[in-house]
Amino acid sequence: MSATLYRKYRPQSWSDIAGQDHVKNTLAYEVLSGQIAHAYLLAGPRGVGKTTTARIFAKAVNCLERPADSGEPCNQCTNCLAVTEGGSLDIIEMDAASHTGVDAVRENIIENARFAPVHLKYKVFIIDEVHMLSTSAFNALLKTLEEPPPNVLFLLATTELQKLPATVISRCQRFDLRKISVNAVIKRLQSISTLEEVSVSERVLAEIARHSEGCLRDAEGLLGKLLAVADNQQISDELALAILPRSDWESSAKFVDALLAGATATALATIGEALDAGADIEQLTDEATEILRQTMLVKLAGGKTDAFKVDLDESRLVRIAGWAKVAELPFLIRALEVLLEKRRELKASHPAQLPLELAAVIICQIGTAGQGDNHSGDMDRRTQEAKDNFLPVQNIKSATVTDDSKLDSVAEKESEPLEVTANEQSSEPSTEEEENTAAAATIEEVRSVWLDCVRKVSKVSQSLSFLLGAVKPVEVIGRKVRLGSGFRFYKDKLNDVRTRTVLEEALSGALGRKIIVEGVSLEKNDAVEHNDVAATEFVTESVRSGLQLVTAESITDADKIAATFGGKIVG
Repeated sequence: MSATLYRKYRPQSWSDIAGQDHVKNTLAYEVLSGQIAHAYLLAGPRGVGKTTTARIFAKAVNCLERPADSGEPCNQCTNCLAVTEGGSLDIIEMDAASHTGVDAVRENIIENARFAPVHLKYKVFIIDEVHMLSTSAFNALLKTLEEPPPNVLFLLATTELQKLPATVISRCQRFDLRKISVNAVIKRLQSISTLEEVSVSERVLAEIARHSEGCLRDAEGLLGKLLAVADNQQISDELALAILPRSDWESSAKFVDALLAGATATALATIGEALDAGADIEQLTDEATEILRQTMLVKLAGGKTDAFKVDLDESRLVRIAGWAKVAELPFLIRALEVLLEKRRELKASHPAQLPLELAAVIICQIGTAGQGDNHSGDMDRRTQEAKDNFLPVQNIKSATVTDDSKLDSVAEKESEPLEVTANEQSSEPSTEEEENTAAAATIEEVRSVWLDCVRKVSKVSQSLSFLLGAVKPVEVIGRKVRLGSGFRFYKDKLNDVRTRTVLEEALSGALGRKIIVEGVSLEKNDAVEHNDVAATEFVTESVRSGLQLVTAESITDADKIAATFGGKIVG
């Protein structure tokens, strides 16, 4: 039986290790300088070289013919050969996953550590998956780990650093190994292909590297699968694509293209095509989310693809950079929020693709990528407001608990972005100033119809009508009407997409022109009291309709919140 590639071509010196320069350079210098610690902790994902690093270090510190100016093992002396072949009595490897108990630690480590090395300069204990040891086993190991006998070294490897006791971590020199970059994986695979005398295109190697997700062992395993069926010492692209796990990146990229263009039908069709081709809906969602995340990072970096370590091959980096140029940051943030929210619903959904389809519809309704998220607002403003203290709730003369189902039904009918014909486009003002002049309504006009709008809204949602009792029109900019309130959560409610839809319909109908609504915060001195005309009239009409009212003295904070959002306190 032939050895697998990752065993056959396991690195035997520091220079053979792919990536991890920050680890191997430091350890090589310690070997060269003779400043050897008694315990090392190697943490990182699977398949990135933790155990290999430990073995090379054990070889380097025991090498008999190591060059005086290098920390590299010679791989020629008897000590190096013994370590490489696994035949040295002084190199003790233990898999903690299968030796978790205190007895295994006492027998394999504590007792063995008492004896001097037989052949080598250092007796080295390599404990793989050390986080699997039991609490009692860790306690038994602590004293030996802190004060080991002379010429004894401990090399601990783990994929789950958070499971290790702090007392163990503090006794070791810690090194964090990272996922290996796509380019480093490709370079390593090219080297192996050359040694195997098999021709593999760079496209296939890049596809293998992407599938491995930074795990070199996985990449070598996939390459070994292809080598097993290579035809005439050559692996064709067609053969590779047939054998390798199906990649959904291209489907996800097409899906993202549709989202950025606001093309709902194309986005939904892409989901269906991907599923028909055998794609996994969770993987499709995850890859689309990752693409948008990478696009956001590149956008934040001003188009620089290396600023946030976005690890992709050159062709995909170019596409990410292209998306970052056309997409606005608020749009990307909102799209990611929607995808993350719908991702949690995938497992319980039937059909499985429904949450992703809903996400596509929602994101495409946000607007085109160039317009950004009209409902997210200015991100700097939102960040600053999050830092402000929550404004105290003002006196409420009366409250009502109503059903908000009508508001939900209206929100479902939210209109799609306004379509403008070529003739209409040509007649639009060429500048923002001209647009404001042509379409503006005065603040007096808005205030004159405000009470009628509140009455109209009360027929749709009585809870929203009550909320409007603490709201007043404060400013008109072009077609945008700013509604102000001293209640910060009222302002957030005004900016909710469902609320805005209802208010914009009411104001647009009253004024006879298209109106856009924006909620803003008012200073306490400028805030509207809840006993103004709008609130009073709403309460009066509520009494007429037989709704139950409560007095201001009996209203709790929970009641205020419930009244605001149309809820009801139960129990």
